[in-house]
Amino acid sequence: EDIAAQLEEGARISCLGKPWTRAAIGTAAADASTSYMPQIPAWLEGKWTVAATLKGVNLPLGRKFVTGNSPGVRMASILLLPNVGNQPEGYTQTFTKASGRKGADVLTSNCATLVETYWPGSNITAAGVNSAGSVELTFKGPPPYDQDQRTRLQPIYTASATRDDGSVFTEQVFRQENVDAAFTSIFKVVSQYSIDVDDTN
Repeated sequence: EDIAAQLEEGARISCLGKPWTRAAIGTAAADASTSYMPQIPAWLEGKWTVAATLKGVNLPLGRKFVTGNSPGVRMASILLLPNVGNQPEGYTQTFTKASGRKGADVLTSNCATLVETYWPGSNITAAGVNSAGSVELTFKGPPPYDQDQRTRLQPIYTASATRDDGSVFTEQVFRQENVDAAFTSIFKVVSQYSIDVDDTN
């Protein structure tokens, strides 16, 4: 499957080249070697300062399929994009090739930063990796959402592809259990990272 092709306008949602279904996701989970962080080139490793820009929101199947339990509708129902539409600047994210517990710790720290950055007034009260290997966060939002909310995030599938120019495309499928809101969602994140060459220097 060409990960880069999934970023093209009008591309169909897929998992391992198959239509996005529970069966395809199950196959990915069974057949793939899942890690907490995708493999990345050396130039991307380390801590980066990030500025977010929203280019648009697309609902390929229409609004009739969007419910209160759809990923992204409720605050922090996608830990990697806790507030769809917000465009914060100046926050940090860490990129690593590390697997196992170290990779899980990096993902936990990144998610905690994202929640507090994208949702102003929110506060992480507990963060760690539980005995099942899931990232687990407890957080409070600003009033009237200032009750503890527990969330567990588990990577199902992780893949990456690097091009000759050094740019890398990553694909990650996650299962997120929103414990206190009593619903579980599955979502995919496809990302592109490339070196920005300034021709004026």
